[in-house]
Amino acid sequence: QLAKNPKVKEVNVSPQDFKKLPAGAIVVWDKGAGHEHGHISVALGNGKEASDVIRDQITNYGTKPRVFIPK
Repeated sequence: QLAKNPKVKEVNVSPQDFKKLPAGAIVVWDKGAGHEHGHISVALGNGKEASDVIRDQITNYGTKPRVFIPK
């Protein structure tokens, strides 16, 4: 659904660079082995993410990520 939303743009970003994402970037990790529902977070712009908690930006969840930047 995010991919069709005109208010965001999907971008290709290497997971190693996720800690450099601007505030408001949305990271969506696919579901996979051990991750029944996947993971979604919003970058805070300081190397941290907000999801169910605030923590360092995840750079390896073991599944494929997609990144969306607000327009």
